[in-house]
Amino acid sequence: MKSERSRRWSRKSTVKRMGKNNPAYRHGNRSFGTNRSSEGQKLYLRNRNKFWGRILEEKGYLSCEDCGATGRLETHHIVFRSEKPNHKFLHDERNFLLLCVSCHNSYHANKSKRNRIVKERKLNKLFGDDVLDK
Repeated sequence: MKSERSRRWSRKSTVKRMGKNNPAYRHGNRSFGTNRSSEGQKLYLRNRNKFWGRILEEKGYLSCEDCGATGRLETHHIVFRSEKPNHKFLHDERNFLLLCVSCHNSYHANKSKRNRIVKERKLNKLFGDDVLDK
């Protein structure tokens, strides 16, 4: 039986992400990890753990903030890392959502949900009005 990971990464999809199409590509040099600084990654992990701990204290369990599912959950940046790299509020708890994998993919595909949350949490005041899609 194939693992979940091997089913997700077919030969065709893997070839599409080779060389310059790979997000970790660095001008022909082999790169381990990504362009995130170690300090930025430490800050993210510290704030993510606080965020998950706060939710756990409040509710007593962890679940998707969109559909309520439990199981594999991921932390989603409402204002994406790629939009505002190194912004001082990027890893702020106000910029996090706890989502299941399905909802996480949906948020990346549909920015209208995201814009609603940006307005509700007033993230445009932290990051600037350019984070809203017109």
